[in-house]
Amino acid sequence: TYYPWDSNNSLYQSIPKGYVGLVGRITYDYATKYLLDFNIGRNGSENFAPGRRYGTFPSVSVGWIPSMEPWWQPISNVISYLKLRGSYGIVGNDNTNGARFLYLPGAWQFYTGATTVNPQKRGANFGTSGGWLQAVKELTTGNPNVTWETATKINVGADVTFFSRLHAYVDFFWEDRKDILVSNANALSAVTSLPSSYVNQGRVKNHGFEVTLNWEDRIGNVHYNISPNVSFARNQVIEMLEVPPMYDYLSRTGLPVGQRFGYELFEFYQPGTEDRYQAAYGKPMPDQNIDLRYGDCVYVDLNDDGIIDQNDQHPIGYTDNPELTFSLNTGIHYKGLDFSMLWTGADHVSRTLNGYFRDQFGSTNTSALTQWVADNSWTTDNPDASLPRISFTNRVHNNRDSQAWMINSRYVRLKNVELGYTFNKPKWMPFFNYIRIFASGQNLLTFSTFDGNDPEAPGSGLDFGVRYPMTRVVNMGLQVNF
Repeated sequence: TYYPWDSNNSLYQSIPKGYVGLVGRITYDYATKYLLDFNIGRNGSENFAPGRRYGTFPSVSVGWIPSMEPWWQPISNVISYLKLRGSYGIVGNDNTNGARFLYLPGAWQFYTGATTVNPQKRGANFGTSGGWLQAVKELTTGNPNVTWETATKINVGADVTFFSRLHAYVDFFWEDRKDILVSNANALSAVTSLPSSYVNQGRVKNHGFEVTLNWEDRIGNVHYNISPNVSFARNQVIEMLEVPPMYDYLSRTGLPVGQRFGYELFEFYQPGTEDRYQAAYGKPMPDQNIDLRYGDCVYVDLNDDGIIDQNDQHPIGYTDNPELTFSLNTGIHYKGLDFSMLWTGADHVSRTLNGYFRDQFGSTNTSALTQWVADNSWTTDNPDASLPRISFTNRVHNNRDSQAWMINSRYVRLKNVELGYTFNKPKWMPFFNYIRIFASGQNLLTFSTFDGNDPEAPGSGLDFGVRYPMTRVVNMGLQVNF
């Protein structure tokens, strides 16, 4: 008589999920020179209506190793190995943040104290420890036309070895994600009787590359290796359910997924701000809608209407996900001595300062103020500060999303370093195969323009971008083998 409801206040979780799939694969290798791999999947999902449940997802990859060809031998002393490879495939997704049965009309949910009750369920109360529950119609009526979200992936690359010492791995990739499953709630008119539903209305393209080098060599008894890596990935929203904005710069189409929006910060208010604004933009400083005090944020009027409001926001900074990442791994071995070190880093990444960074003293003005915020906030003695003044009266204005609270969180970090010495079959302890003593450290050094917290911490999420500071760890140990 009603759909199951569980202790997590979730619909359908008590119903087993229904999927069906058929998978096939063919691989071929001729003389270790010509390689072929073909895969295909036929999958069905409970989330879609009959006739829309099944999707076919093929993929193929090919490879050629020209260094195995007889005609390659004259240059094999320079390029000892070369493999060229490429792949093309389509994958599917039916997941929409855990929502199920996207096509069902009139699914039922239960809410404490609900006032809207389906006529067939009127008067049917369900008791729980939290009070009386009544069945009310779910906000979504379902969409019988919704089906699989797909992503077409292309990868081309090469593996090369020079002089039997330098190994290079190069990959270029492209991804085109189409028919993305999204809710159309934001696209509905504010005054409408139409309920929201999931639709296949989104497209994102992604492209990038990754290069890894590894040099291995020896000088006398010294063996060493150096392995740098760099990768770049950029995505762009091609299509999304977006109400056409009043101004082009408010549109999120064409921007990266997760692009932040905020106000353009001119400067913190101080003597001469009005004159500097007039000189920079050729018009008077706009009304900031507050009684400005020295140290308050002054925002730029992007639409030239003379006031600051939500129409003056635009893209600021990067996203939480770095477009550029890199690393350097090195190692040295000399007789029984060994040393290794790993550096990591990222760039083209931003972070929004939230939590205790922005909400000074907390929402009830009873929390502590961090030293980093105090040191970087505007005062008459610190007019070049990066944060606005600490204020109770104008805190809402100063705490708006803007460049004041956007920091560049690029960094370089010494992730791991280890030094050890191994005694092989020591004469003074002949019953041991080897004894190794070592010392290691993690997160010993971090270079970043932001020192208020971990630069790798996200700028959003349940922790408001606040993370317990990265812990430096030093270990000393002994390994024995019998």
